[in-house]
Amino acid sequence: MKKLIAALCCVYFLAVPATTTAAGFKAKITDTLVSVLRSHKDERVTVRLDSGGTLTGVVRMVNINIVQLGELSGKEFYDTVIDINDIEAVVMRVK
Repeated sequence: MKKLIAALCCVYFLAVPATTTAAGFKAKITDTLVSVLRSHKDERVTVRLDSGGTLTGVVRMVNINIVQLGELSGKEFYDTVIDINDIEAVVMRVK
């Protein structure tokens, strides 16, 4: 539960500056990591993991347990599957 609250806070605070732009991301009180990732399907995002590592790639598929990223930065011919519970924050480009 602490991870979920921390992740939602990170997503919210990363998105706050973007809310002033016309095409920016606007976090809703009901957003979860799953809903944020689903809203960025087929877009490039960076996920920060609990271990401190980051992975950047295109969101291919999201369900309540996992997210699949493709076209990983530096490993364009690889995909990865990440447990949602291991994600600390999602960073996305909004402009």
